[in-house]
Formats: sequence, C-alpha cells, structure tokens
Amino acid sequence: LLSNSPDPDTRAAVQDVLDAVFENAGGIGLLQDAALLASVFGHVDFLLRTDALFAAPIPTSARNDPRAALDFAHLLRLEVIEPTRAVPLLDPDDFRRLSAYLIHFTRPETPASTARSRTTSDADASTARTGFLAALRERIVPASGPSAADTGVLEIFTAAHHQRYEDGRLVIDSPNTLGALPVVHIQNLAQPFRYQGLSEVEPLIPLQDELNTRLSDRANRVTLQSFKLLLAKGLDDDASVRSISPGQVWLTSNPDASIQAFGGDAASPSEDNHIQQIREAMDKASAVNALAAGLIRARVGQLSSENALRITLLGALKKTTRKQVAFGKGLARLAELILLALDRAGLFPTGPADRAVTVQWPDPIPRNERDRLEAARLKVQLGVPRERVLAELGYSPNDAAIT
Repeated sequence: LLSNSPDPDTRAAVQDVLDAVFENAGGIGLLQDAALLASVFGHVDFLLRTDALFAAPIPTSARNDPRAALDFAHLLRLEVIEPTRAVPLLDPDDFRRLSAYLIHFTRPETPASTARSRTTSDADASTARTGFLAALRERIVPASGPSAADTGVLEIFTAAHHQRYEDGRLVIDSPNTLGALPVVHIQNLAQPFRYQGLSEVEPLIPLQDELNTRLSDRANRVTLQSFKLLLAKGLDDDASVRSISPGQVWLTSNPDASIQAFGGDAASPSEDNHIQQIREAMDKASAVNALAAGLIRARVGQLSSENALRITLLGALKKTTRKQVAFGKGLARLAELILLALDRAGLFPTGPADRAVTVQWPDPIPRNERDRLEAARLKVQLGVPRERVLAELGYSPNDAAIT
C-alpha cells in the first residue's frame, strides 16, 4: 500500500499507520481469508469498527501527532464479514451504493458469558471462575441434556448510526462519528449491474459432480463386477489340480494344456476420454491449468523463459489481473476509511489528497534480476519516486534503505 500524499513526511506516517492497522487485524492472513471467501461466494465485505477508537480518552499531547496515532491504531478493528451473515441494503437509485448494512448471527449463551456480564466483586469473580470452568468442561465433555439457548444478534450500520440488538433488545445505539458507512464491498470478479460478484467455485460444482459420478461408476465396476477368471484346459484329472488360483504351479504331460485368464476390468477408451474431457473443462472454467496446479502430465518443454511461462499460464494470469483491479480498489477505499477515522478522532490530521493510496502488486512471474534492476534505474532517472521503484522491487517503503 503506497501513499500518494504530496508531503514526504505524511507519506511515511501513512505507511506506518496502515501497516500497524493491517498487522493488528491479521496481516496477510486477513487478506487470504478475504480472498478465499470472495472465491467461494463471489464477493467479500470488510467492516471497520471505530467505536473503541472514538470512545477512548485521548490526551491532549497525543492530538494531531502522527507518531501518537500508532499507539491508538490497535483500537481500529478490521473484520472480514462472511457473506452468509450480511444483509446489504442497496440504494434504490444506484445498486453500487449501500444505504445500510446489517449483520445477523447467533451467539451461544454460556455460563461464562453470563458470569462475565456481572459486577467485578470478589463473590462475582469466584462465580465467574466457576462459570468459566463449567463452560470449559461442557465444551470438552458435552452434556447429554439440551444446550444453552443461543442469542440472536443483529447489528445495523449506517452513515449516521450504529445499533446492536440482542434477542430483540437494543443494547447499543451510538452515532457514527466516522460520518461514512464503515463497509467496503469487493467483488471477486466483476459482474455488470449486480452487487454480487462472480464465484469461482459455483461453475465447477456440476463438473465436479459429473466427475465424481464417473469415477464412482468405475470404482463400483472394478470392485463388484470385474472378476478375473482362470480357465484351465487339458490338465490331468487330478484332485490336486482341480483348484485353479493365482500363485500356484501346475505340472502336466499334455502339450496342449493351457490356462487362460479372462474377465477383469477391460480397457474402456470412451470412459477414459470422457473423464479427461471433464477435467479439461474444469481447468478451462477455473482458468487454472494442470501446470499452474503443479500437475505436469506431459513434457512441456523448457519453461525457464519469462515469455514461455506467461503464455502457458495466460488464463490464470488474466484472471489474477482482473481480481487485482477489484481488490486494489477495495483496499484503497479501506485505507481511506482508516485514515478518515484517525482524522475524525483528532490523532492524525489528513486531507483527501493525503488519504489516496495505490496498491502495488508484485509480478507473479519471476523476471531476470539484472533486467529488473536496470529498469528500476531508468525509472529513477525519469523521475519516478524512489519509494515506488523500491516497492516494485519488493522492498518495503519503510526499509532503512530509503533513509
């Protein structure tokens, strides 16, 4: 995440604050979770919780101090919302805008949570410990009786208010000091005129079902129907050779005697072709070919060349580029909301130009190191900011090399 602020000191401060907020939220693990949910459901939503930041007492000495903002960055909670728990309310005049955002889920009511909700006296502390141990024991060894009733939780976020209901009771009703809806919606793959994006898993479900059916039919035939039989002809009529089975040696004086094997699982070219075509259709639908998945089925030649790799992985690279556009725009909007929250809290004053962020994606195809360094040197000579050039090379803008 590269800041586009015109002031160098502000750019460095923005980098530090954004790194602190994202690392506190899980770092790359948070982004991997978001990418997984987006691939399955077609879209993912980020929620920025600012209640703790605006409720925290901020000393006068820490106000308008970018360095002090790092001490309060952990109060900003960044969450990934599972699409099955979210109910977006779209603007009736523009489907791309959210009027409100609802989150509904059930929370199990345990003795531990009940005990923690009481006052913190000595007797209550003892009760809390007892309730915690009882809840832990019940989780390890579930009771045979009915479980505790779940609590239904409903949260409503708008640009002006935040409300939270538990079993229909209003427990939180606070104004939204941020002044904007703290939700960032990201489509996995763009779908025109739709709030939801395109899922990568849904198109593969019927193909996977067909493949499972064909493989199950083959397994059933091999296991229950394909028996290998042995036919003995011309052997001596002796009781010792009447039992024909593998792993035995027979002796006879008849030169015309023979033992022939027949039956078993015979070759089925049409079935093999059908299974192969299903797998190729899955590769085409997912844009991930066998080579990208690590399955090299044949000799593919010399792929050390950058251009050869790009041609071979063209489908996967094209889809990755499309996703980078959507995720890059969403992450930039998320960074803007983080900086806006710190500005409204009086910790880190920034303007609209200071909150602009560019997402720099690394190249998935390895390039020649000498060529990369030469291209970076030419970019610096042309006037490209040094921080951006170092980010393209894989170095953090906060590295000591910049200073």
